[in-house]
Amino acid sequence: MVDITGGDVTLTVIALLWLAAILSMIVDNIPAVTTLIPLSVAVGRGLFPELSDMPVEEFVLTPEMLPVWWSLALGADLGGNGTLVGASANVVGAGLSERHGERITFMEFTRQGMPITLLTLVVSDRLRVPRLPAVERPQPIQNRLVLAFGETTASQRQQSPGWVLHVCCP
Repeated sequence: MVDITGGDVTLTVIALLWLAAILSMIVDNIPAVTTLIPLSVAVGRGLFPELSDMPVEEFVLTPEMLPVWWSLALGADLGGNGTLVGASANVVGAGLSERHGERITFMEFTRQGMPITLLTLVVSDRLRVPRLPAVERPQPIQNRLVLAFGETTASQRQQSPGWVLHVCCP
């Protein structure tokens, strides 16, 4: 994708927005996003080669990656509104409607949903998904949220600096 857009961040972000939207119209938006996350990371690596030595866990949290994540999120979310199968909520809504005697077909949903979807995607596209001011690189994250399932010992909590959210089942 970066080769096609010539490394232009704005064009790449817009292309990712539309790719995520189209994929989300074909399959549910959750599998679409899950599929596109590795591609988004690769796109970010191509756009920002100066950060290529960073571990992926740090790279995905850099300010440079924010437009990439926004385009993925907006594209998948807005694209899911275009077709009946684009989002689980669409299927649930159609099922509830049918239960109350009003059947919504795939084509009827698409005929109504696609114009709104295209409009919202064009608006997102024109807003440059989103325009972010220049930001300085933050210091490394010192506080992390660690999920602990079951019981945690004091030594486990000391090994994971930051916040520990303890989730335990009775």
